[in-house]
Amino acid sequence: MKDLKAFALLTVSNIKLQHRQGFTAAWLVISLFYILGLYFLPENLTAKILPLILLSEPSTFAMIFTGAILLLERDEGLLENLFITPLPVKTYMLAKALALSLPAMGSTLLISLVLAPLRWSLLLVLPGVFLTTLFFSLFTFIPASASRDIMSLIGRIGFYGYVFTFSILDYFGILKGWYQYILPSKGTLILMTMAVGKEPGSPLELIPAFASLAAGILVILPLAEKSFYKNLILQGAPR
Repeated sequence: MKDLKAFALLTVSNIKLQHRQGFTAAWLVISLFYILGLYFLPENLTAKILPLILLSEPSTFAMIFTGAILLLERDEGLLENLFITPLPVKTYMLAKALALSLPAMGSTLLISLVLAPLRWSLLLVLPGVFLTTLFFSLFTFIPASASRDIMSLIGRIGFYGYVFTFSILDYFGILKGWYQYILPSKGTLILMTMAVGKEPGSPLELIPAFASLAAGILVILPLAEKSFYKNLILQGAPR
């Protein structure tokens, strides 16, 4: 119970930090940008593009915001609190990821409600975006913990994140195959296509889609924790 309370307080603290740094406003501006950009397009074209938007928005900005917050906390010496408290690194990372997932879900739900037809499958947006943001936020701890400035962070995010673009090739029928489910971004595209695409698709597709995202989170969490511990805790979070 004590650990759960500490996790909740840390999550709320991260939400407040994001708001102070202007990330909440950034999510709103991004949402409005996508809505205005797609609203006047033909319905068929919007239905094809929208699933890609609902993949790229939470994944891209989760990586950028997670990395930026981590660099900010390191530069301000806030990470030093981890050295003198019993707070597990895993708890710290999950609180960060959860705090980012909330505005991401709000942003993508707003985009979906404005641009997509109202149907039951829109309910898939929230769990799909939640798991997507959780994965990419945790994933970002690997390149971000090894970065010392914003340019090196962007370079590492681009390098490490490039592999997830292969799911887009699968979406357009260029590289198809079940091996694509190794990438959590494939699971996201399936869920978003079912949620806002032209056709809802088969409910059976939900199983491999959710499994891909859940497996990705379970794999990346210990890897991110190890990278964070190695690059920042053992090295004393150099500034």
